[in-house]
Amino acid sequence: MEETNAEKAKAHFAKWQACLDKNKVESIPDLFTKVVEAIKKDPKRSAAKKKVDKPKRQGNFMTSNGKKWLQLTKTSKTQKKKEALVKQSVKKSGLD
Repeated sequence: MEETNAEKAKAHFAKWQACLDKNKVESIPDLFTKVVEAIKKDPKRSAAKKKVDKPKRQGNFMTSNGKKWLQLTKTSKTQKKKEALVKQSVKKSGLD
């Protein structure tokens, strides 16, 4: 790419070149060796910052960062059986 269109290559690899300049290395393999050495020197991982709070449930609604949306809770097997019994009893009483 550099041989055919130098400006296009410069624009295409600008972020890589900026990264190399920032770390004061000449090539990408040198950058990787520098990174590996830094990791070996201090292998502890830094804690990542939370971007968004976890959504919190308020009844059937979820809220997070000022937004609110409906998210119904699942009904358990026992709740479904109770509802079915109620419907059956209503049907039986309506027929009699």
